[in-house]
Amino acid sequence: MPRKSNFPVLCLVLAMLVLTSLACNLGSTQLLDKGLSFDVRLTEEQLNAGSFNMNVNDFLSGEYSFDLQPGKVVLRGRFVRPNGSLTTGSADIGISAENGALQVTILSVDAAGIDLSDEHIQNLQAVIARALSQAFQDQDVVTVESVEITDDEIIFQLRGKLPSR
Repeated sequence: MPRKSNFPVLCLVLAMLVLTSLACNLGSTQLLDKGLSFDVRLTEEQLNAGSFNMNVNDFLSGEYSFDLQPGKVVLRGRFVRPNGSLTTGSADIGISAENGALQVTILSVDAAGIDLSDEHIQNLQAVIARALSQAFQDQDVVTVESVEITDDEIIFQLRGKLPSR
């Protein structure tokens, strides 16, 4: 019986690595029994340069910035309140891995007239999560093993799945 070739899947994993490296810095790479393990590093500069397609116009007005701090990302800018008026403020964002998927959580909001429980903030959380996930994650091929946020970069440890035999 002919053996099923792993070549197409390996090509897909390598293509994902190349595409990921275009958006971020590709760190260490390791081939393990359960797949290809690799780090993707996103610097604060890349995040602020708009390396990711985030449509935040419904939530922020004008310029905004990201400040990386150990364990969190601080988003600063002019926030659009649910009633449409503007207020200057910030939001602390946590990024983690859960069951192989990227999780984004807005941990706190410091902006007059905006509450963490507002649907508006939950929608912003979804927009940020979608933008980061689309950069490198294909649930069928790549899983997120861990996320570490330092003062100057976010380190995503990813695993490319090897095909089942």
